[in-house]
Amino acid sequence: MSRRGGAVRRKVKGGAGECLALMDNLPNNTFRQLHPYDKMSTATLEAQPATKARTGIVVQAYLFFDGKCEEAFEFYKRAVEAKENVILRFKDSPEPCEGASGIDGNKIMHMSFTIGDTEVMASDGMCEGKIKHDGFSLAISTPSDAKTSEYFNALVAGGEVIMPVAKTFWSSSYGMLKDKFGVTWMVMTTPHGG
Repeated sequence: MSRRGGAVRRKVKGGAGECLALMDNLPNNTFRQLHPYDKMSTATLEAQPATKARTGIVVQAYLFFDGKCEEAFEFYKRAVEAKENVILRFKDSPEPCEGASGIDGNKIMHMSFTIGDTEVMASDGMCEGKIKHDGFSLAISTPSDAKTSEYFNALVAGGEVIMPVAKTFWSSSYGMLKDKFGVTWMVMTTPHGG
């Protein structure tokens, strides 16, 4: 067991084998057990101040690219400096995936990547070629107008502008776009992480 940044780290044995756990000054000595491959969650928890109470509840985007997950990740790597955390391909599964018998084993069953301080999860899904990302947008906040413009211009390549980057009453630089994979983005300047 070791102490780092106000958090106590220790390894615990669980159903998935040995996992990393973090304990803070939470009620009843509670802690969050992490999956062995969940590198980003470890980094995220360690980066948070120990004085901030944590519930253990995390909401994350999980995007299904219907056969184009790897292409989308490579695009986000160039456009917004996405960094790979983990990739699990269908062929990596120790057991056959129910309903996925016709899917190319090299397709991505699950992956996670980090954009800035946020983890995003993604998959090729059922690979039916019907990408549909309706009813939500991903919002990305940057520390400067220059970075907002850089990300906006990179993300809109091959996509469409919904609202050009402009000054608004809530941000010195804000724009909306739909990228070439159909994901809607709101890109804005939030200098102090607001």
